[in-house]
Amino acid sequence: MSSARVIVLSLLILLMPPAYSAVSKQVVDIPTRPGVTVRMLYNAPDSPIAHLILFTGNLGPDDGVVGIQPDGSLAYAQPGFDARILGWLAAGISFTVIDPPSDRLSLDPLFRRSSEHAADIAAITRYLQLRASVPVWLMGLGSGAISVASVASRLGRSVPLGVIIGNPHTVGGNALTTADLTLIYGPTLVINHSADACPCCPPASVGPLVGALVNAAAVEHVALVGGDGPADPCNDVVGPHGWGGLSDLVIDTITGWIKEHNALLENRNYRDINEHGLTGSWYEPTTNGQGVEIEIYPNVAGPSNAAVQVSWFTYDAVVGGPEHQRWYTLGGNVAGGDATATLAIYQNVGGNFNAAPITNATQVGSATLRFADCDHGTLDYAFNDSSGRSGSIELTRLAKNVTCGANGTGAANADFAFSGNWYDPETSGQGITVEINPLSPVAFFAWYTYALTGAAAGASGQRWFTGQSSYAAGARTLGMTLYETTGGRFDTPTTPPPTTRVVGTATLDFQSCSAATLDYMFTSGSSAGAANKIALRRVGPVPPGCAM
Repeated sequence: MSSARVIVLSLLILLMPPAYSAVSKQVVDIPTRPGVTVRMLYNAPDSPIAHLILFTGNLGPDDGVVGIQPDGSLAYAQPGFDARILGWLAAGISFTVIDPPSDRLSLDPLFRRSSEHAADIAAITRYLQLRASVPVWLMGLGSGAISVASVASRLGRSVPLGVIIGNPHTVGGNALTTADLTLIYGPTLVINHSADACPCCPPASVGPLVGALVNAAAVEHVALVGGDGPADPCNDVVGPHGWGGLSDLVIDTITGWIKEHNALLENRNYRDINEHGLTGSWYEPTTNGQGVEIEIYPNVAGPSNAAVQVSWFTYDAVVGGPEHQRWYTLGGNVAGGDATATLAIYQNVGGNFNAAPITNATQVGSATLRFADCDHGTLDYAFNDSSGRSGSIELTRLAKNVTCGANGTGAANADFAFSGNWYDPETSGQGITVEINPLSPVAFFAWYTYALTGAAAGASGQRWFTGQSSYAAGARTLGMTLYETTGGRFDTPTTPPPTTRVVGTATLDFQSCSAATLDYMFTSGSSAGAANKIALRRVGPVPPGCAM
């Protein structure tokens, strides 16, 4: 339901916001797309109640440029900008401003409406919620409103976002249209000045924009009255168009709206995990050459309760050869409707490649796993071993999504249903995690095992390999190439990056939805000369839709 109100400065008694304590100010270059970063200036009080991302119009020499410097200063900030930041912080709201991505000089209207722009902001949203798991609001001023409307529409319900649109341009090349607004689902506040005389922003054109917000969870239109004047009709600092003299009022109004409507966004920022479609290969682009294989077993721990199994392929803290590879397994259950899986981290040592003895897992830490949507997740980890390592990994799906649905009920797929964990009971403590992806199309597995004589080598005796081939729908016998990757460092980018080389061949043959064989022959690498056949069984129940 929408509403409208007029705020007259002379009739409003403003209360000073509560004092805040420590403030974090940080310039961060966020990896958002392959080879692309976005520079952001992040300001936050202790324990923020919400995150606010500002999208500017034409402040600098090009649209959307604020010129964030390494020391946190802005080359093209308006007068009083720092004071307004302090106003947001005093209200308990973190405040973020961004520059164009590294592959662009500006944010023109075409790019503001692009999927690439939405991907950039989705990555920034994930980063902010790692800093504090509170709702994210997008605020666009002038042509920045196009960014807010497009990003909120493209991300839809999968990434709930609050929306604040200020002084929307409704005339000219940077005009916001009603079509930009119909797919916004989050609570939306629209603010303009009732006496705005700038030709780009006639007040009479705002009403139809507000009327187009038919899917927003809540809508309000605030028409400001009063303030400084007279001034140049299009002055962005003083006069009606620049909300001159009304900064405190505007901050108070927006803060009140955020506090009143935060509940519409809370607990909706991550999706229910009880879905096999989240199974697959995941990695963080900045640390390419390591990653995780995830399998979700829906309803296996009770109605609507899932079990989660993760295989983590990484390295120790020192760059080196195969003896510096490391792998871990993670597991746990998730109650129905929960968006966070709490997992134990396990390590197995003391084994030999495809041979006895069976090894047992020892817990070495704990982790949480969440998914923002079908293609993005977050793995937070903390080790309780002597390393004391802890951190967060922003995960991106490696191959195309096959069965994960936007509403949590994706359709089954006979090929993808072979994806998951497989092992030989006679050598329990090692195995493979498979992804059969008919859309990419690729068949892939990650193999966690040991050195040929690794039993006495401790963690240095661990080894992992990957197998890959193209895939044709319906294929059940797959000739694959084996690879060994070395030269990485645990959860850290390296220069040069890890090296992957061919070390052999394999044939993965599915006899049924729960039985398979892996024939392998290593021609080089740390397992050179090894050749044999492994009889594999599926770990856990057969996913829905599996068919030979």
